Amino acid sequence: MTEIDVHMLVLGSEREDWKAKALASIPADLCRIHIVDGIRGDLGRSRVNGYRRGDHDLVSFVDPDDWIEAGTFERCLDFLSRHPARGVVTQELVYDYFRGEVYRTAHKHGLTVYRRQWIEGFHPKLESGAIKTDVQISVRPEIVQMPFVGRHWRKHVSECFQMRREAQGLPRAVAVVKPEWD
Repeated sequence: MTEIDVHMLVLGSEREDWKAKALASIPADLCRIHIVDGIRGDLGRSRVNGYRRGDHDLVSFVDPDDWIEAGTFERCLDFLSRHPARGVVTQELVYDYFRGEVYRTAHKHGLTVYRRQWIEGFHPKLESGAIKTDVQISVRPEIVQMPFVGRHWRKHVSECFQMRREAQGLPRAVAVVKPEWD
């Protein structure tokens, strides 16, 4: 039985092999997956459209340039079933195509699982642009920081990454290295 609604924003220019890996990393027995057309240049409204899909009490997202560590959704669900937290965020490994490095981040852009009712309170700010990205939500004190890597993210010149940069008012990025992480 599924318990978490998970959305994936797409723009039509994603690498199909990466998208397939991202989708394969989501446990279909636990998560109902929703593919959502993103709105170019408006990450906030795109996220809200994704969070509105489904009817489970828990929501999350996975982008086409991510993949999720096995067992991560299960660990997040187990924690949230035993604690009244508004949500959780894991750590992540970043594969940085601009610097040619792999590094770990915490308290930032890992896999997030939120209680639907709580994240709905942020929909107006996401839609208006007052909150540009999910990162500004996942660092809030009511979100529990999990002590393990759950998300792997390819930081590269993709439409999803450019969409994040545009949402933050930053210029389009250009890769300086092309490591063989594919």
